[in-house]
Amino acid sequence: YVDAEKALSITTTEEKQQLAEEAQAKSTVLLKNNLILPLPKRTRLYLDGFSKPEVFEGLGIVVDKVEDADVVLVRKRTPYDPRNQYLLEQFFHQGRLYYTQEEIAPVKAFAWKKVVVSIVNLERAAILSPLEQQSSAMLAEFGASEKVIAEMLFGIKEPTGKLPFELPRSQEAVEKQLED
Repeated sequence: YVDAEKALSITTTEEKQQLAEEAQAKSTVLLKNNLILPLPKRTRLYLDGFSKPEVFEGLGIVVDKVEDADVVLVRKRTPYDPRNQYLLEQFFHQGRLYYTQEEIAPVKAFAWKKVVVSIVNLERAAILSPLEQQSSAMLAEFGASEKVIAEMLFGIKEPTGKLPFELPRSQEAVEKQLED
């Protein structure tokens, strides 16, 4: 059995943290790169969907206005419909695989002004085509920390993962897919 008292001291060492970050980078997939990545040091960044701008310290310069940025970094979650009809639905996202017009609209607005790099957390397959059309570079991650993402964007770590599932190009492709 796991000794709960010792578990944190065993798993929170510097060595274990480095191994975890390496695994996060190795699982991340580069989906698109129009010669944008890696970003040059001191690139001015506008962040959308990030909660820890301090992870970019020493790499890029985080700005408060889109107009002041060289690149807009957009971090998105897999699209879903909130449902709670059954107990299990409370633990797993369900429903649609596509982004709504409202969810894509800010990315389109950014793309009219600046270069956009999108980072998508794929907890399940999703239709990324509308997001991909607005992005000059795109990464798929499966739970990577913002620190690891920052290091990958600036070439300190390299995304070397492969997709574990097929990504549909449209809702029509999803509907035509046979269940078996």
